[in-house]
Amino acid sequence: MKLTNQQIINLSNALTPFMQKDMPYRTALRMSKNAKNISDKISDFAKDEQELIKKYAVCDEDGEPIFTDGRFDITKGKEEDFAQDRRTLFDLEIDVDIYPIAENELEDITLTPEQALAIEPIMEVVE
Repeated sequence: MKLTNQQIINLSNALTPFMQKDMPYRTALRMSKNAKNISDKISDFAKDEQELIKKYAVCDEDGEPIFTDGRFDITKGKEEDFAQDRRTLFDLEIDVDIYPIAENELEDITLTPEQALAIEPIMEVVE
């Protein structure tokens, strides 16, 4: 399944609470496989984001970005380029192996509407 990096991040955040919920074995197995695959894609995204930071951030004499309180400054005049490249990274579509989970498998689990929207890519509608 193709998902954007932004969808992958949202899905990862939404799956976190599920990892502590009791559910049937097969559902838990698919959920854990999805979480692992999503985690792998998050790692890839983080590496790509670090490359963007190195490209645009103010760096020290060794070429490493200078972080202050977890933040970095963008090289003057490169702010728009950084924002555009970062948006492109978030919008990039990635192939992710997804193990669908039927809606009725999670019927005993409560969700916020935000979580329901975020996990939609792994859900399978059962009619």
